[in-house]
Amino acid sequence: MLVNHQHKMVFCYIPKVGCTFFKRLMLILKGKYQNGSSPYDIAPTKIHTLRMNTLKIRSSENAAVLKAYKKVVFVRDPYSRLFSGYLDKIFLPQQNFKTLCTYIIKTFRKSVVKNSSIICPVDVTFEEFLRYVIHSHLKKVKKNYHFGMMHDLCGTCNITYDIIGKLDTFVPDLNLMFEEIGEGHRMSAKNMVTGRVGDDLTVVVEHAFHNKNNTCVDFSQKTVSRSAFSLISNPEQDRLTHPVLEVSVRTVLMQAHTPHLVHNSLLIH
Repeated sequence: MLVNHQHKMVFCYIPKVGCTFFKRLMLILKGKYQNGSSPYDIAPTKIHTLRMNTLKIRSSENAAVLKAYKKVVFVRDPYSRLFSGYLDKIFLPQQNFKTLCTYIIKTFRKSVVKNSSIICPVDVTFEEFLRYVIHSHLKKVKKNYHFGMMHDLCGTCNITYDIIGKLDTFVPDLNLMFEEIGEGHRMSAKNMVTGRVGDDLTVVVEHAFHNKNNTCVDFSQKTVSRSAFSLISNPEQDRLTHPVLEVSVRTVLMQAHTPHLVHNSLLIH
């Protein structure tokens, strides 16, 4: 959880719910980044190298801050969040996830026909990915926090949040946060939405150049274009893809004989 003592605010960020954006926004709010006034002035890859203020390890200090400060978390439709995680970490190949992709193929693919699937694990299907997520949750093995349940990551069952924003109502919810912390006069969520497309396209292009010598990755025009289109899809369109994703998730859940997860959405909440 990130702490902003200036505004007396604690922000819990969740992977695939604007995580990189909100980390950059917190730096801008603190005035720690002098080279820009917008979160998009900070390169997406740079945020992971910058120092962030987090809650102290000692629980007594945590309790005092959590009691006195405004607590904010943003959430997202769980099906869309899971699909976004698949696109970003699995479909768009990342070196850091190569070991996980190899594990998914070896464990959940019915038959590994080609050795290349193990050498170059870049063809993990969405169904195989779903089976991995279910298995990792039920068996507590090979878990990855990027695909963890939102209530586990931010302790929503134990912490009473003052603001729970949603990605599909991003602009009004973020503006509410700005008003609550006294920044409504100079910060506007609407002005930040337009920078997202260029930001995400930068990620795709940088990924292509960083992996240009990687023989496992296909950088044909069709593949890169498809990756770019997937990444720049508008968050407000989450609900449009929701029925399709819900059918896929429910089908795999039923095949895995875990109908209780279908009803309470424990899989990815």
